[in-house]
Amino acid sequence: MTMSDPVSNPVPALQARAAYAAIKPELEAMDGKNLIGLNLDVAATVVTVLGCMPELRLLKSRLIEDLPKVDPNLFEKTEQYAYALRHADTLHTAASTPSEPIAEIAAQLKDIHGRLEADARALAQRKLIDPDRLAFLTGVRAFQSMTSDVFLLVELFRKNWSTIAGKTAVTADELDTAERLAERLDNAVGVREQGPAGVPEAAENRRKAFHLFMKAYDETRRVVGFLRWHEKDADTIAPSLFAARMRKSGSEIVTEPVPAPVPVPAPTNGAAPQPAPAVTEPNAAPGMPGNPPFIRN
Repeated sequence: MTMSDPVSNPVPALQARAAYAAIKPELEAMDGKNLIGLNLDVAATVVTVLGCMPELRLLKSRLIEDLPKVDPNLFEKTEQYAYALRHADTLHTAASTPSEPIAEIAAQLKDIHGRLEADARALAQRKLIDPDRLAFLTGVRAFQSMTSDVFLLVELFRKNWSTIAGKTAVTADELDTAERLAERLDNAVGVREQGPAGVPEAAENRRKAFHLFMKAYDETRRVVGFLRWHEKDADTIAPSLFAARMRKSGSEIVTEPVPAPVPVPAPTNGAAPQPAPAVTEPNAAPGMPGNPPFIRN
């Protein structure tokens, strides 16, 4: 880790929390039936898909031009579902593990909070960061206000790193530690408040979030397959999430069978290829799981 690279965490907690909050109404509206089985490692899967986003964004203009019936925000929604799934997985892990030492975590976080805030205010006085952003800090009167402050401060440092690198005593590792502690404290307090009853709910929400994410990414891969048919690099831009999945069998590593790809008809007579129709579940309401969620009427 160097001072020029403060973002070692590929899924920032603040962004993941915000994405989860944004899709929470969708999760609550789902009945939990006919969900896609959660058969992938969530953390690795999310990192893979987020890594695809820069190249996917480059295809957005072609998506809008060539596929007018597809939601132009498909790629952004796929990204949002990826972040939300990561947070749903974090909540499930927190709810399923023994209770954390809240007082100990809070004491560590309070110390880091003080250092980050002091450096941020010094940088703001020198106009190296926007002083107005510090007006949103609420202090350490309660656990929730302290974690919110830390998430905000970490995000502020990271977004301004190219300007403040070498001008602050804060390190990239310290930002990672602060974010991890804030997330641990947030989850620990939530688990304490919800009690054992929170575990089934967390598991169900994770399954729903995975379902939404997989439907979105499946749609993304169909679109990319169409747009990059002639270049033949669709699997590089939006790879299968199953192709490299491995499992151990005794002392050997065995590659699990890869599901057959959805066929895309080859172009005939010079006509452009058409993406295969989305798989739908019977009687699914528009916009809900089982119906292509991003096709515009």
